[in-house]
Order: sequence, then C-alpha cells, then structure tokens
Amino acid sequence: MQSSESFTNSSVDSFELLPPYLAAAGAEPLHFEQLRRQEQIISDTSLLPAPFRARLFTLLTYQRHVPYCLHYLLARLLSQGQRAAAIAALLQEPENDEERTVQLELLAAQTESLQSWPEPTSALEQALLWAAVALLLPGEQTEQARLELRRLLPSSTYASLQAFLSFVQTCHLWIIAYPERAHVADEQARQYLLRLLQGCESEEQEHLRSLLERLGSCTDEAVFRHELELYRRRLRAVLEAIGDSVLLYDHRGRLVYVNAVARRLLPLLRPDHARRAALASAGVNDQGGAVETGETAEALLLADTPTAAPLQRILQQGYAIAGEQAVDINIKL
Repeated sequence: MQSSESFTNSSVDSFELLPPYLAAAGAEPLHFEQLRRQEQIISDTSLLPAPFRARLFTLLTYQRHVPYCLHYLLARLLSQGQRAAAIAALLQEPENDEERTVQLELLAAQTESLQSWPEPTSALEQALLWAAVALLLPGEQTEQARLELRRLLPSSTYASLQAFLSFVQTCHLWIIAYPERAHVADEQARQYLLRLLQGCESEEQEHLRSLLERLGSCTDEAVFRHELELYRRRLRAVLEAIGDSVLLYDHRGRLVYVNAVARRLLPLLRPDHARRAALASAGVNDQGGAVETGETAEALLLADTPTAAPLQRILQQGYAIAGEQAVDINIKL
C-alpha cells in the first residue's frame, strides 16, 4: 500500500500554524525536537494516506475529549480541501453500538486482505477509520476491531497504524501536560478559522460557523473534565490524609477506593472486598488497567518512551490519569 501526501506536507499545511502538541512540547526543547522528528518520520514513512491520518487524528482527539487541539485539526482538514459539512459528518458517526456493529460487519465481510487502500471516504475506508479509533477507546468492540484490522491490513500497513496511534497518544499527553501552551496555539488556529469564515461561500460559511460553535462546546467540555479530574485528585489527597478508614463505593455497590488506613485493614475485609481493595491500592480499577495513583503510574513509566516526559509532568502537577489516557502507560511504544 502506498501513502498519499504527507500529514505534515508544507504545501498542505499552508496556514503555517504551530500544532498545539508541538507548542506544548516546546516547554522542554529536547523533547520538542524528538516529537517533531517523530512526526516527520511518520510523514516520510507511513503507509496510511495523509487524509486518513488527518481524519483519524481529529476523530480520536474529539472522542477522547482532549482540549485545545480541535481548532488546529479543523484548519488542517480544511487546508487539505475537505468541506466543513464532511468534517461535521465525520464527528457524528458512529453514534451508538448498533452503528459500530455495522462497521465491523462491513470489515468482516471482506474475505481477503486489502491489496490497495480503499477509495477516500468510501464505506470501507470509513469502517477502517472507525476500527482504528476503537483501538484507543474503551469498549467491548475494541478487540474485534483489532482482529479485523490485523486480518485485513498488510503487516507493514498495520505497523504504520500502530506507530501513528502511538504518536497521537503522545501528542495528547503533551497537550494534557501543558494545556496553557497548547491553548495559545489552538486559539491562533481559531482566529485563523474566523478569518477564513469571512471568505467562504454562504453554504460553506454556515457549515463552518456551526462547526466552530460545536468545537467551542467540545473544548469547554474537555476543560471541565480536566478540572473535574483535578478536583478528584485533591479529594483523594484529603482522603489519604484522614486518620480513619475510608472506603468508597460506586452506585452499584462496587468498592472503588480505599485510603491508606483502610489498606492496612485489608486482612479483615471479606475476600472479594480484599481483592478489589488491593487493586485500588495498586492503582488498578475494576475494569482492568486504569492507573489511579500518581505513585503507581510513575513507577510504570519507561524513561525511554515518548510518553514518559508528559506523563511525569501530569503526575507532578497532581492531575488524575483518566481511563483513556491510562492505556498509554500499558502500551509498549
């Protein structure tokens, strides 16, 4: 399979905006250069078409509620010739499990591996796009999506997909680690889009205006989620300092947290509670794998991985690691 034009091709990226993830990584110049080189390597060697990579990056950022990058990604998609209406449709599907099942069934219906990349925005490429997104989102269909992609894509193309997903994860971590720097870059992209809006045809102008309103709401929601995680982190610190035992249960009666005093009483708990409390104290939730405590996550960091530096920043700032980001710690990059 051959790739289309580069995700970072200067002729495509004509609006000359600094990507928010590079702006965030600029806080640490050495890591900035490493991330920039990683992006260039993907641009030069990836077997995934550049428009597909751009849509995949955008959809993952939208679905994972990563703040301060969507305006930049929208500007990039528009610079590649994509229409605002098509971008709006991209962010709307698939909306539920039934639609996701249809996408997987379409992939399952392909009896042989793909020898060439599907037509852009065809039903088959849309199914591949959703399956790729599913690899980084929690859900019951993740494993099936992985199996279908491994079956259909040549090994070299699947390796390119894994490399690009790792790059996206790293970019998201930098944005979360340095939101104040990413926000400045994304605001520049928003201002660029507002200028672009003035020169659009009336129909395209209406679609673009609607998209900007939607992205503004998404950014606000992502910021709210970030602030909520900070609050939870501070609450956890208070609970750890309490001299009495504290055990927290969710609305379904499952034990989700125990403080330091309660952990010393684990032998007195019922076996099932003891197991769950041990998981909680080890920083693993009952769904399997989400890191809850900064200390545990920091111990799992690998110094030579691209995600180590932004994760350390996140932990030092006391941010809680949400489930979708916690996956990064366990994936070998």
